[in-house]
Amino acid sequence: MDNDKQTLTFNQPLKDETIKLQNDRSITRIEHLSTELFVTIFGYLNCYDIYEAFSNLNYRFQRLLNSSFYFYEIDLNQFVPTRNKLTALPCLFFLSIIIDDTDENVGEIYQLILVLPKLKSISLTINSIDSQINLLTYTKKRQSTIEYLSINSRITIGQIFDILAYTPQIHHMHVRQTEMYSRRIHLESPIKLTNLTHISIHKFDGNLNQFETFLSQIYCKLKYLHITLT
Repeated sequence: MDNDKQTLTFNQPLKDETIKLQNDRSITRIEHLSTELFVTIFGYLNCYDIYEAFSNLNYRFQRLLNSSFYFYEIDLNQFVPTRNKLTALPCLFFLSIIIDDTDENVGEIYQLILVLPKLKSISLTINSIDSQINLLTYTKKRQSTIEYLSINSRITIGQIFDILAYTPQIHHMHVRQTEMYSRRIHLESPIKLTNLTHISIHKFDGNLNQFETFLSQIYCKLKYLHITLT
């Protein structure tokens, strides 16, 4: 009987410890961590690495990566050496890029952005003067799915026409400032954009006649127009 008691006494705390470890393990499983915590963690990771690691893990992470409240921050200094990786992110719906200073061809980067198959909204801010020259001079391969476009930098009228010609689904367009270069702004035929209802140009470098000429090159059903002539 003493042996039985000793056996019982020995096994009981071991069983309790096992239960405790099982409970601790269930609490620390990755599936039980909050969504808010994952969003915070993702903020420290490269967006390409996030998709590589989590996109096919389970349904929960697929929903998180495709959700409208999750936004990606891209460090261009890290992104440029591996910019072709951007095409491996096919489920991006909203994208905001801020470029402070780079000698790279921003137009080449923008070309990769335009071919993302599900991209609906893009906000592009360029603070580097050197990066503005070839902003939208990209190879015209396919039409974009972009519906909301915001360019927070100076671009030419010709560049606006270039991008509008390949964004047939666009609804809203915001441009911070235009430049009137020597390129003629007359097109062979107006660009047909039946979904375009909102145009906002904070600073249009030209007179009213030039703006009317610009607007006549776009066939759309405007409901909202904001423009400041300079």
